Amino acid sequence: MATENYGAYAELVESIAQTPVSTDTFIYFIGTCSSGELHKAHLITSMSDYAQKLGGAIGDGHNLTDAAIAAFNIVGLSHVYMIPVSHDKDAGSEEYLGDAELFTGIYALEAQLRDNPTITNLVCLPNVTDEAILQAALGLCKKADGHWDSFMVYDVGFDPTHINERGYAQPDAILEDKNIVDEQAKAVWGTPFIGGRAVSGAAVQACIMAKSDASYGVPARCGGNLPVSGMQGVAHVEDVTVECDEQHGTPGGEYALQPLRVNSQYIPYDSDAEYSIVSIVEVSGHITNATLVNQEGQLWLRFTPPSDTGFSIVVTYRSVKKQDIIIPQATGTQLSADGICSWINYSGQFCTWGDHTSAFSGGTVVDERARFDNSVRMLQMIINRFQMKYRFSIDDPMTLSMRDSVIDEELTYMYTLVARGGLIGDPVCEFKAVENPVDQVAQGYFTWSLATTPTIPSKYMLAKVAYSQAGLAVYAEAA
Repeated sequence: MATENYGAYAELVESIAQTPVSTDTFIYFIGTCSSGELHKAHLITSMSDYAQKLGGAIGDGHNLTDAAIAAFNIVGLSHVYMIPVSHDKDAGSEEYLGDAELFTGIYALEAQLRDNPTITNLVCLPNVTDEAILQAALGLCKKADGHWDSFMVYDVGFDPTHINERGYAQPDAILEDKNIVDEQAKAVWGTPFIGGRAVSGAAVQACIMAKSDASYGVPARCGGNLPVSGMQGVAHVEDVTVECDEQHGTPGGEYALQPLRVNSQYIPYDSDAEYSIVSIVEVSGHITNATLVNQEGQLWLRFTPPSDTGFSIVVTYRSVKKQDIIIPQATGTQLSADGICSWINYSGQFCTWGDHTSAFSGGTVVDERARFDNSVRMLQMIINRFQMKYRFSIDDPMTLSMRDSVIDEELTYMYTLVARGGLIGDPVCEFKAVENPVDQVAQGYFTWSLATTPTIPSKYMLAKVAYSQAGLAVYAEAA
């Protein structure tokens, strides 16, 4: 049976030139918030806008708050889209996925992707590790079939084995874990701490990816996962239960101090650790305003005591040690050779480092357009635009005027990109006789051939400086 084609199509063919500069990325965060309409994409432009529309506030425990902090306080984006699926900060699969048949929660994103087919979409579920939720989101992002281009970022636990004693990321250790996530997904190790508060690493990386769009674009299906340079990871967490059996200070006074001891041994205060109280059992009396403090190199409990003297306390505290994660320039280059994209805090600005797609790996180029992620994205944008522009022209008469208007329209569009610096040289749009034989045209099949030359991002800059004695002649001139 004959195969019939119907509609407006476009496809990537063998490269004859390199490619271009990136476009705006639509970034979507899916999660929970305090209030606001669920299962709808809300355009958020600032922390105050987030608070007004979704009721969020720093410290409320909702993962969309993490996303807002990452977007506006850390990276400085102008806008993001947020799709709340629940007002319960501990929401599970049932809230995210909604009805098992309709997927009313996470799949609210699908309508957004269809409405914005020419834009690369970045999807992030900060602080989410539920396998069902991740698989549903990955399944949706994999539907990127030419109508949209989307992929997701999510959190992966920090592993201190990836970091050496100096805090440097180790390429060999990272490569061992290269395949722990789907190739279309992104992952990040480490946790950024802002004002002493931990924020989702995935949320921060997603925002960095969107921010770097102006220079590089989002890594297209990067072949691995990396820590982001300049962030911190939790290297050790320990909960300890101790009794306080000595009192210093005046009962009923402003505050009292008691040392913490295990097996009659005082606990040294570790300046590299962060301490927090998990629980307090007050055998008698009632204390308030309890905190853990450094008292002459030991860990003590500081609190407001009750008025009487007959009380004792059992404290469970948490010790958290963090470790800086650093990706030196040389390490990023080494990882790039293995097809892994890294994010470097380079001279105060986060940027992608090296060759950016998994199709370009270990120095082997299957197709030159795969060398840079923005090349792939520009081609995809041109394809999506062609489909969107001419899909309503299907079944209209293909007059000679219409045939030529397509050529003129595409050339005008590409020359606009040239004027903006996205393409260089002279783009081509042709209607070739060899690609439009009579038997194909008789069936209503028409083909235009487009070719572009992109603006290549600066990957490597070298200044060769040589010593010369020629300048010494000035001494003779001066004499």
